[in-house]
Amino acid sequence: MIVLTSVVGVFNGNHTDPDTGVSHGHDYEVEAGWLNTKERYEVLRAKLRAELSIIDHGTLPAWSAEEVAVWLLEKIGCDQIKLNRPIIGHFVTASK
Repeated sequence: MIVLTSVVGVFNGNHTDPDTGVSHGHDYEVEAGWLNTKERYEVLRAKLRAELSIIDHGTLPAWSAEEVAVWLLEKIGCDQIKLNRPIIGHFVTASK
């Protein structure tokens, strides 16, 4: 049996449009998931919050939501990331 344990968080990230040079920000929801983990929910939530606090209201490490999802997947060390911009209906999932 496979069990995916997930925790959620939110952040606001800034980036510069490569076509216009205009800097602007977006609000994101993040769901990080671990497969068959033995770690407690509180530990997983702390991992996610620690990484999100580094980029919250800062400059994102990539231009697209897809690139940010892959970056978060690697930084957090989870098995799956869902990155959502619910206001516009843009949802991205990255998995190992």
